[in-house]
Amino acid sequence: RLRHHFASAPGPALMVRRGRDAVALPIADVAWFCTEHRLLFAVCHDGTRFLVERTLSELAGSLDPRAFFR
Repeated sequence: RLRHHFASAPGPALMVRRGRDAVALPIADVAWFCTEHRLLFAVCHDGTRFLVERTLSELAGSLDPRAFFR
């Protein structure tokens, strides 16, 4: 089941929180990342925010430096 869920996501995805659920958010949907009160959020092009349960340092090493910079 999980394999099917991730296989259906277009391109690389990031696990984020939507309420109590963990969902795969396609990296292509993310416009930027920001921190607020020591929490990291992925902000989509439409302004939707998702909680990322990783640190910015952990995340930075896994992102394409041509698309995201710190």
